Amino acid sequence: MMKSQTSIARSLQPSVALGLFLTCTLASPLSAQGRLYSWGTDVPLHYEFGQITDTPEEAHFVDIAAGATHTTALLSDGTLYSWGDDQYGQVTATPSGSGFTQVVAGHGHTLALRTDGTIVAWGQDLGGEVSNTPTYPGFTMISAAYGSSLALRLDGSLAAWGPGNHADLPTGTGFTYIDDSSSGWALRTGGFIAYWGTPSGAPVTQHPTGPGFTELSVTSDYGLALQADGTIVGWGTDAGGILSAIPTGTGFTQVEARQGHAFALRADGSIAAWGYSTHGLFTGVPPGEGYSKLSSSPWFHAVALRYDNPGEPYCFGDGSGSTCPCGGIGAADSGCSNTVSSGATLVGSGPAYLAVERFQLDVSNLPPGTPGLVLRGSNQLNGGLGSALGDGILCVTGVTARSQVQASTPSGTATFTGFSGQSFGTASFGLGVPTHYQYWYRDGANSCSGSRFNLSNAWTTIWLP
Repeated sequence: MMKSQTSIARSLQPSVALGLFLTCTLASPLSAQGRLYSWGTDVPLHYEFGQITDTPEEAHFVDIAAGATHTTALLSDGTLYSWGDDQYGQVTATPSGSGFTQVVAGHGHTLALRTDGTIVAWGQDLGGEVSNTPTYPGFTMISAAYGSSLALRLDGSLAAWGPGNHADLPTGTGFTYIDDSSSGWALRTGGFIAYWGTPSGAPVTQHPTGPGFTELSVTSDYGLALQADGTIVGWGTDAGGILSAIPTGTGFTQVEARQGHAFALRADGSIAAWGYSTHGLFTGVPPGEGYSKLSSSPWFHAVALRYDNPGEPYCFGDGSGSTCPCGGIGAADSGCSNTVSSGATLVGSGPAYLAVERFQLDVSNLPPGTPGLVLRGSNQLNGGLGSALGDGILCVTGVTARSQVQASTPSGTATFTGFSGQSFGTASFGLGVPTHYQYWYRDGANSCSGSRFNLSNAWTTIWLP
């Protein structure tokens, strides 16, 4: 078997040797921990490209794109990381620098979108899908297929280039979502499906005509679309039973239609797979929940993004920054001591990803029936060391909000969910900006400060789009 000349390219570390992965140094160590899981085969067409075995073990990714035999991923610091087949420079030509917000892959080429709305393209150029990429800003979404590139402008209009099937590209505005394939597909305002070009498989023209769709993915044989309640709708040719096997129920968050196989993400972040495949795309599907995005090549491999650790704790009442008031002693993993333990412990869990609301804060080691609330802030007080306050250490500052008051259970715990609103979500700080949480509670038996309240340690996470 033969391996591509270069199986990994990293914009931050272009000198990384084959098969070696160095731990990346990000701008912030508190970035959400997005880990990649790849499955399928490394050996299509008797060549070994490493798109599975060379998947990086780092845990700081926010977007993924699987090409035919290569993969590109976006790190939380806005840099790009590519591995696998490098026949057309899909790996070695990966752009350096930061400021990228989205990545998509066609068959042998890749597109990336910058924060200023400009697009960068590299890899296979069959007839302009790379070389004819627009150089002006103002794009908000990109999509790619074999020999084809598609983009959505800020005003809701479309741009397409390359030798792909772009006949009758719609003019005007009002488009909200795009999907490139053998022809072009998009969603209009209101969730109506639109397509153009000449589909190679006529049945794909049988798409639903009603409103309310939020996402779609189409091949030359069939299409899948998500309704607002997360129901999957399919149309086209039922080759291999792929349409009759569509999972039922609501709450799905992503669909991925490919030749002969399909994937979907459920509301809990688990992966559904159906259709037919001879390349391990079904037997290797990673189990469990918490996956926030997946991307599949047309035939050989797939990759999913999962947040195993949605943040980091800081500011403990153990002398790391300030002495606990009244001589209270905090353990290494808790705040200042209370009447039942060495201190309340705050831990975040689930994906810190707004499209899959599974993130929650769990507090333990509380006096039973103790009322408390979550305090949210935009900054770490004293650089994360905190300051003595009440019977604890205050850790968060800046723009703050208090929300979700509740009493602890008889076992001394409290759980908080539903973090997408004004009080807990990203409205004040913006996506990709650290958000700091701390639990503030009343311990009626504490009286050393006279104010009778205490605080847990703090937790920082970065909410992602």
